[in-house]
Amino acid sequence: PPREHLNSKTKGAQSVFQVAEKMEKRTCALCPKDVEYNVLYFAQSENIAAHENCLLYSSGLVECEDQDPLNPDRSFDVESVKKEIQRGRKLKCKFCHKRGATVGCDLKNCNKNYHFFCAKKDDA
Repeated sequence: PPREHLNSKTKGAQSVFQVAEKMEKRTCALCPKDVEYNVLYFAQSENIAAHENCLLYSSGLVECEDQDPLNPDRSFDVESVKKEIQRGRKLKCKFCHKRGATVGCDLKNCNKNYHFFCAKKDDA
């Protein structure tokens, strides 16, 4: 079966994942519940939403290589996103001390983890 991807826009009837077209409030699965910023990518079949930057900076995620070169929208594999959410449940944020911190420090000997927006607040 074709792999499902998290996309920022609808690409026709084949697309399972899109930014919610109705004005529904969605919560990012990769950052604290009270944080609201940026574009939310939405996987309708899994009821998962995540900010673009939370996806881009999560240590265990990469964009799908098979995205359409004519469409500049980003694409993420939903199964990989689900695995990253599971991984994040084990990691506490250095800034807010909540679980779900999937953004790791770039320094080799540093083991700090953050939510994307917490890293920005902490100037990490």
